[in-house]
Amino acid sequence: MELYLVHDYLWEYTMVSPQEKDTQGIKRDQRTRAKICLMVKPQCLVHVRKAKTAKERKYGKL
Repeated sequence: MELYLVHDYLWEYTMVSPQEKDTQGIKRDQRTRAKICLMVKPQCLVHVRKAKTAKERKYGKL
């Protein structure tokens, strides 16, 4: 997943959330979140589906 997102210059959005006024950053964050959700196995989707940003983790801190 990391290499997939790095290839599209999206990996940074797993570490930082875009500013509210950064519309381009918000679009890229949504794209990152969508790619993550599309790549996880169906049984794991419950852990990422409701996240509002690519950075958000429903299962706690790493």
